[in-house]
Parts: sequence; C-alpha cells; structure tokens
Amino acid sequence: MIPLVEKIRHRIQREGPLSFRHFMDMALYDPQWGYYSRCREIGPRGDYYTAAHVHPLFGECLAKQFLSLLRELSATPEVTIVEVGAGTGRLAADILESIERMAPALTGRLEYVIAERSPALQQVQRENLKPFSRVTWHSLEQREAASVTGIIFSNELIDALPVHRLIRQGKHIRELLVDWRDGQFHWTIGELTNPRLRDVLASWNAPLEDGQIIEINLEACQYLQRVATLLREGYVVTIDYGDVRSRLYTPERGRGTLRCFYRHLVHDDPLVRVGEQDITTSVDFTLLMEWGERVGLSVVQFVTQRKFLMEQGVLDRLAQMIDEGRGGAGLASLLSAKHLLMPGAWGDHFKLLIQRRSCD
Repeated sequence: MIPLVEKIRHRIQREGPLSFRHFMDMALYDPQWGYYSRCREIGPRGDYYTAAHVHPLFGECLAKQFLSLLRELSATPEVTIVEVGAGTGRLAADILESIERMAPALTGRLEYVIAERSPALQQVQRENLKPFSRVTWHSLEQREAASVTGIIFSNELIDALPVHRLIRQGKHIRELLVDWRDGQFHWTIGELTNPRLRDVLASWNAPLEDGQIIEINLEACQYLQRVATLLREGYVVTIDYGDVRSRLYTPERGRGTLRCFYRHLVHDDPLVRVGEQDITTSVDFTLLMEWGERVGLSVVQFVTQRKFLMEQGVLDRLAQMIDEGRGGAGLASLLSAKHLLMPGAWGDHFKLLIQRRSCD
C-alpha cells in the first residue's frame, strides 16, 4: 500500500471519517509524501501549467503593475515584495529581471521574500534565482507584525489551499467527509466539523439546490488575516482561477468546482492517486473580498487576467518582442501568448484581485 494512503487510513481508523479539508491537506502537504512536498515539474513535463510557464510577459506585466503600486506608498528606505508559494521561481525571476530593467534605482532598496512550504521546491527556487542577490526565504510566521511595506502576492496559491466540501440536503447544510471502507477511500456525510463554516454560510448569497455541493476555503480567510497583520502599508495581490460567488456556485455546477490534474488530464476524483495528483478548487473571490474588509483590506481592483494584461500594454510589448525575435522565435512567442489573451480562454478564467491596507 502507498505510504501516504496507509497514513491517512490509520488516521481515519483512530479518529473516524476526516473532513475533506484534512484529507486534502495530507494529500498535498504531508511533509514526506504530499504532492507539493516532493519536487514537481510545472509545464509540459508536469501535471499543469501556470501563466509564468506560458509566457515571460506575464511576469513583466506584474512587475509593471507592482512598480505602479509601490509609487503610491509612503516614502520609505526599503520596500518589500513577498511572493507566497513561488513554484519553481520562474515568475520571481521574470519579475526581478523586469524591475531591474524598468526601475534600476529601486533594485538596491528592494527586498524580495519568498514564503514556500515545500523544501523540495525551495531548493529549485534557490538554484533558479542565484543571479538575484536580494532574494530571501522566510515563512509568513517568521515575519513580525507590520513588518512589510510593499506587496504580498500569490499566483495560483489559494486554489490549492485545503477546503471543506459541503452539501445541501433538504433544508440542512451538511459536510462531505472521507472514510475508509473495503480497501479504499469513500465519501460519507456528517455534521459540520468547524463552527466557522456557519459564519461563512451566514453571508452566503448564492442559492443552493438540494444535493448541490460547494467548497468553503477557511484557509484563505486565515491567509488574508495573516498577510493583513504583516502589512504596515501596502497591497495584497491575488491571481487565481475562480470568480465571484454568484457565478461560481450555480445550479449547473451541482458537483462543486473541485478538479484534479494528473499529467495534464483533468478529472474530479480526489480519492485516487493520493499524493500523486494536484487537487484544486476555484477561488471564491467574494469570500476574499468580504473577509478582506474584515481584516482591513479594501478592494482596489478586480479584473480578469486577460484584461489586466491588456491594460498593461501587453500587445505592444508582444509586437516588440516578435520584431526582436524574428522568424520562428517570434511565431513561437505569439502562439504561447495567445493562451493568455484570447477571449474566453485561460486569461478570462483567471482573475486578479488587488486589496490595499493603508498605514492608518
């Protein structure tokens, strides 16, 4: 039996059926056997792509936006950019290279911090970011309150945080739990395992049909609370797959938004290939905006990733890069960028949320 499956099975036998939040946490983040705890390829040789692996212009556009945001802050000797969950470090490299080119005077007073849970990915990041001297690695817990003036951002982090799965049965909302039976994992239904779920449900503004499944990401709330505490003044930038709640949880999506990625194939069964596949859910941006207001983060902008890139002048920059590349290099650049820019494609499904914490 796979060691991680055995570990989860023993926990269920000791404690009874697990919330999916605990199952997902072990499947992805178990220190020894979890999916993200071991080094994973991202891109063609991995299970999925991120925008940074599609085209370097994504990082360049983010750098341009970050410079604009930093200019809005109070004058300070040093500014900080914190990237939470940096993958292979490719996006960090694109951002830092662009900042060095566009604002060389800022480079000497910019601290770039990476908060990464996976020791294996941290090793990859350190190797890929050797050319950049002002990059450090710290967990969010290692930073003191109000220690950051600048930007805390994540790209495809929130969708991989463990979630609770709930189901409506008649007039009641109950929770989907994971049990072990007949040599494999099974779904079962029980009472809500965390009282904070009722707090979120109290503000739920999307009608639920009988039998409809939803996901609630309490970890996202904790994440926002933590980063809001760290910010003395600055911005929280979240880029991820998702939408506002009213469009995310419709009767047509009766099974929720959970997806699993394995060798670029997508399916909806997280109880198989445990520790060998990515598990994600669409981000409820309504929850991020509501919870952000609670912890002192006001909404500055909420747009699709495609609109954000267009506003940053990506088409003009792409044309310039194609001219410089000529021939096959230019065509390859164009074909890669189309995934981010075509209406109804990748760039419309991903959103960008900017929230601000003022120094007062």
